[in-house]
Amino acid sequence: MTSEWILSQLTPSAPGFWLALSLLTLPVALILGARLSERSRRWLYAARWVLIPYAGLLTGGLSPRLMGLSKINWATTLSLGVALFFGLAALAFGVRIFIASTEKAENGPGLLVRETRADWATSIVLVLMIGAEQFHWSFIRGAIWELLLTWPQPLNGRPAYWAIWIATLIVLPGIWLQPISVPHQLIKSTLLVMTAIVFFYTRNFWLAWLLHVTAWFLLTQRIPRTTEDVEYT
Repeated sequence: MTSEWILSQLTPSAPGFWLALSLLTLPVALILGARLSERSRRWLYAARWVLIPYAGLLTGGLSPRLMGLSKINWATTLSLGVALFFGLAALAFGVRIFIASTEKAENGPGLLVRETRADWATSIVLVLMIGAEQFHWSFIRGAIWELLLTWPQPLNGRPAYWAIWIATLIVLPGIWLQPISVPHQLIKSTLLVMTAIVFFYTRNFWLAWLLHVTAWFLLTQRIPRTTEDVEYT
């Protein structure tokens, strides 16, 4: 690592700048969020998830291709990607059925059985919140990937592979610091790994978002009645 390379990452036209900004704003968002209402906290988190990558894209500091937003290989997406999607979604559905049967055997009809139908407005808000977080995850993956490609000493192996899992390790602590229940933290962590796998093979943010939404609805223990009941952030 050279001082020239480090200095080159301290400008808005470099991915390192936006990655550092994301990491620095995490504790700020958590501290401010603790003082806000649940609804305000959700929108604060969503703003951080979206605005930092969006600003990086506008300044040219981030690559939309490495974030899975453009130049997508749709042949791979519609073959391997779709197979991975249905395989992982089936796995999530199997876990849901197992939890439901366990609850029913131990406590009678459980939360998974006593679901209520969410209204469309609530569902749309939840889908957008999920998309915002997945957008940030894809940003972290793409930024690290670009950093590895410009690393002064070439890496042995596949930069994309290392970028995906380094990003996963960076994102995980933020999930466990969010003020949500432990089961939902576990589900989010599982979805982070699942979408990382799909992203690695397809480089497609949109498919990762779809999988994230599908698996979240399959794995969460209840469907909220109103926007106020949405426990995502």
